[in-house]
Amino acid sequence: MFTSADSSLTKMIIDSMSEGLFAVDKDFKIRMFNKSAERITGFSSKEVLGKFCKFIFRSDHCLHGCPLRLTLEGDKNLDGFETDIQMKNNQRKMVQVNTAILREQGGQPVGGIVTFKEEDVSKIIKEKIDSSADFDGMVGKHSSMRKIFKFVETMAASDENIFITGESGTGKELLANAIKMRSKRHEMPYIKVNCSVSPETLIASELFGHVKGAFTGATQDRVGRFEMAHDGTLMLDEVCEIPMPIQAKILRVIEDGIFERVGDSLTRYSNVRIIAATNKVIDDEVASGAFRNDLFYRLNVIPVHLPPLRERRSDIPHLIQFFINKYNIETGKKIEDIEDSAVGLLMKYDWPGNIRQLENALNYAFSISSSRVIQADSFPIHIQNAKGSASSPKNNNGKHSSGNIEKDLLLKALEENQWSKTKTSKALGIGRTSLWRKMKNLNIEP
Repeated sequence: MFTSADSSLTKMIIDSMSEGLFAVDKDFKIRMFNKSAERITGFSSKEVLGKFCKFIFRSDHCLHGCPLRLTLEGDKNLDGFETDIQMKNNQRKMVQVNTAILREQGGQPVGGIVTFKEEDVSKIIKEKIDSSADFDGMVGKHSSMRKIFKFVETMAASDENIFITGESGTGKELLANAIKMRSKRHEMPYIKVNCSVSPETLIASELFGHVKGAFTGATQDRVGRFEMAHDGTLMLDEVCEIPMPIQAKILRVIEDGIFERVGDSLTRYSNVRIIAATNKVIDDEVASGAFRNDLFYRLNVIPVHLPPLRERRSDIPHLIQFFINKYNIETGKKIEDIEDSAVGLLMKYDWPGNIRQLENALNYAFSISSSRVIQADSFPIHIQNAKGSASSPKNNNGKHSSGNIEKDLLLKALEENQWSKTKTSKALGIGRTSLWRKMKNLNIEP
């Protein structure tokens, strides 16, 4: 038998746990509720003791597949069971549950014990979103993107510097992330620097570090990004914004692996692989003298160019579905589809901001949509009023036709899949019924 001192110690131990814990009797009434359970759920012990646990947590599994019932009926503990519970403020929270049988001294079960901890929802969402993408968060079925993905798989293990070009919003940082994950340095530091956000006096400190007193405001020594990334990967985003004097110092690091912190005479060493990226036309920057020719050659060992969205319009339907899935996961909404006319509208638009702008437009439409199908009038006015690009197909009156764009892309997809509706619908990421409806609306016949 436990003494009162033993009971007090046991309660202190249980309340000190970081995980939530509660115990129920054989009728599933709560008999114990620790401090972490109070913190996670918002309920106090007084509010839950003696009540049925299903009326407190209101999980979907309370009625079907209750982990505690499975434990008691199957005489087997459960570990890592994921479910959601309702907190006192009526919001839902993802938790990971472990269950065990509570037995008396003779070994007879008298109830059950549940421990639970909060799940990292952002991590779960990211994993679900990334798993629905084609290539580490990137979506692309167009031939140009498939070639890039294949090329990255081939050369990522190389240790050479890489130069990524492409308009703003095309996914240069995502591609850099994919390259790093496939490189020999994937377990080493990965440091990113946006070279456009700091003036010349600070970008040197950002990249190479400084010593105390090097300039006004330098109150202590600072480690630079080249030191942080030693033996790893350094991404220089918007690399063309780096001032010319700093370009010379970067060239020195690439050639000799050495540099000094700002205000210091001590030579330091860094071994990094550089992934550079820019949204500018690099040939123009070099020709105008804004970017050092020798530095460009050192960085441009492996060049990769990401095409703008207007040059791969057949990816727009896939991106639409990807972002609808993403926002359904993040918000809990149940948007099921998008009108054909809305797809035509998005296919027609030129997307100067590329995928980032498309995502913002879909986020806007997703937020204001009250039905389960996104309508064409859910998008910003400037997109609804777009007249299309000069490169868009035109009808007989010389006017741009979103129907022609969609029809051309659909015909191409059908031809690539030998007019198999099953293969085509799978390639486009839509159902066979939706494909049949589109073919009928666009007067497409085999």
